[in-house]
Amino acid sequence: MTNEGSSPPPDSPRAWLVRAKADLALAEAAVDAPRIQLEDICYHTQQAAEKAAKSVLLLRQGAIPRIHDLERLLDLCAQTGVSVPSQVRAASRLSDYASLTRYPGDYNPVDRTEVQQAMETAQAVIDWAQSIIG
Repeated sequence: MTNEGSSPPPDSPRAWLVRAKADLALAEAAVDAPRIQLEDICYHTQQAAEKAAKSVLLLRQGAIPRIHDLERLLDLCAQTGVSVPSQVRAASRLSDYASLTRYPGDYNPVDRTEVQQAMETAQAVIDWAQSIIG
C-alpha cells in the first residue's frame, strides 16, 4: 500500500500514469522470474500503455472510457488535439494481450523478442503521456 500523502489523487492523470509505470515495472521484473508466462508479461505491457493513454484522455477531456482497445483510445486522444506519433500508435498491437493471450488458448506463443518489443512500445506510450502531462 502506498503512502496516501505522497500519492496523486486517484482521479488525476498523474495517478493513472503512476499505475502505468507500475505495470511496466511488473513486466520488467517478471522477464527472468521463474514460472512466469511471457504472455502474462505482455498483458502488463498492454495495461501500462492503456493506463498511459487514459491518463492523457483524463487530462484532455476529464473522463475516460471503459474500453481496452488501444487503437480506439489513441484515436480518442488524437481527437482532443494531441499529436500521437507513430511509435505510440504502434501500441495498438498490444491490445491482443488484454484478451487473446491473457488466458490459455489457440494462439502463437509469445517469445522473448516479442516481449522486448512490447516493453519498448509500452515505454514509448508512457514517455509520450509523461511529456503531455508534465
